[in-house]
Parts: sequence; C-alpha cells; structure tokens
Amino acid sequence: MILPLFLCCNQKSKVSAKWVNKFADMYKQQLVSIQPYSSSTIKPKQSVIIAVHGFGSSPFECRELKKYIEQHSTALVSNVYLGKHQSLDEFSNSSWQDWLQPICDEYQKCIKLGYEHIILVGCSTGATLILQGLKGNCFLPSQALKHIVLIDSFIDLQSKYLDYIDWLAPLIFSPKVNLSCKEANHWLPIRPKKALLELNKLKNITKKDLKKGLVFSSHINVSIFKSKHDPIMLQHNSKLIYEGLTKKTPCNVTITTIDSCLHVFSRLKGRKNIAENDKDNQIILFDYLLKVI
Repeated sequence: MILPLFLCCNQKSKVSAKWVNKFADMYKQQLVSIQPYSSSTIKPKQSVIIAVHGFGSSPFECRELKKYIEQHSTALVSNVYLGKHQSLDEFSNSSWQDWLQPICDEYQKCIKLGYEHIILVGCSTGATLILQGLKGNCFLPSQALKHIVLIDSFIDLQSKYLDYIDWLAPLIFSPKVNLSCKEANHWLPIRPKKALLELNKLKNITKKDLKKGLVFSSHINVSIFKSKHDPIMLQHNSKLIYEGLTKKTPCNVTITTIDSCLHVFSRLKGRKNIAENDKDNQIILFDYLLKVI
C-alpha cells in the first residue's frame, strides 16, 4: 500500500520524541490580534486575512502569502498556528477540535478589536478546519466575514492508507516524513498514529456534514482553488465542497483549477524543485486575494 507523500517514511533519520518547533513563540507573536494597536489606530474597514496552514505544518506554509499581501496592500495577515502543533508531545495527544480552536479564537479577537472585513484562507487540512468552524458557528457574528478561500482542501486522499488507519494503527509505527532542509525546522517530523486517527475522524465527519449541507450566512463568498495534478488529494474534493456549501445556502461559490503538480501550490518556500509555472500559479492566487480584500 502506497502512503501519500506527506506520510513518506524516512527510516534513516533520527527524530526525537521531544521535538519542539523553535519558531513557535515567534509565530504566536505575529498574530494580528496581539499587536500593540490602540482602538484609535484600528481602521474597521481595513481587511484582515486569517491564514491557516495544513496538518503537521506551521505558519511557515503561509509566510509567502503574508509577505506578498502586506507588501502590495494595506491588509493585515494573521498566520494562525494550529492548536497542539508546536511539539510532537502535544500533537500526539491532540484532537482535531484542538487544531481548530486557534482559528476560532483569532476570528473572535479580531471581531472584538473592531475589524469589519475578514477573509479566511485555508490550505489543505486548514481549509477543512475552516469548514468545520463554519458548521460549528465559530465565526459569529458573521457580518465581518466576507470571503473564504480554500486551497487544495483535504477531504479524500489519492492513497487509501488513511481509510484503513483504524485497523492499521495497532500494527504500524508512527510514520516519519521526508522533509527538505528548510522544511525540517517548521514541519512536525513524525505523524503520530493518534493524530492520523484524528485526521481520519475529521475527514469522515466533514464528508458527512457536506453531504447534509452546511447552513451559514449567504453573504459569505467562497472561492475553491485546486491543483489540477495534486499528488495528495482527489480532484472530486472541490465538487464535494461546492455541493455541500450550496445545498442549503444560496451563496456564491466558485471553483478555480490551477495547472499545478503541487499540493498547496501557494507555498513554494522550502520546496526542492520549483518551476516558473509554479511561481506564476502562486501569483495568480495572491493577486486574486488582492482583489477580494
């Protein structure tokens, strides 16, 4: 059985169970909600993008997005660190609800600060968690939430490995991950079995919720971006999300297919092989965000 790319084993590398992301404190200090703004300097109409990375990753995944948007506009970008992702110990004993909580917290804090134009951007599992936050009414009051952008959303994988994880868990070791030198400082180096079980729960719950249809404020626009040749996710994920969002809510949902072979095509930093087409694809997304902020 072939594992998906983000579960590739690397038996030669030695990983400490005490691994901690040394950039965790820095990431937390960069949230928009904790910046030393006074009520007199906050501009309610100023756009805030809350960006969310994927499973086992970190805000490093959205760093290029933050840099581009803040260089080309007055918008602020808050790169949320998913819950319990700071160390292997925490990650090994976390639930998918733990991963979601910081997204909801940052939204609520931005609302309390007075921001009235918020955009959520989620990559892979970050996109799926945003859907769960939408379903669980985490983003209330919703009037400030103007747009949701989902990038290579996690639902069904190319590999069937995760579908059998409940049965395989007692028989396997927690898989290690092949990472580039730059990625190694920012990605969790192991996918603990319990975290994979939680990821599978998130997948199954989200599929059921989408089948029933999500109910949310119809003023929220949703843009779904997907890589045409995503090596990790199945192409029908975008259709599942589209149908789930529009089944019960008369909202505006669009799907954009990007001619890319990358999973989370919006992130190039740290990758080993980057083509000119990859750079163009990244700018397509970033410029799109500039139009909706």
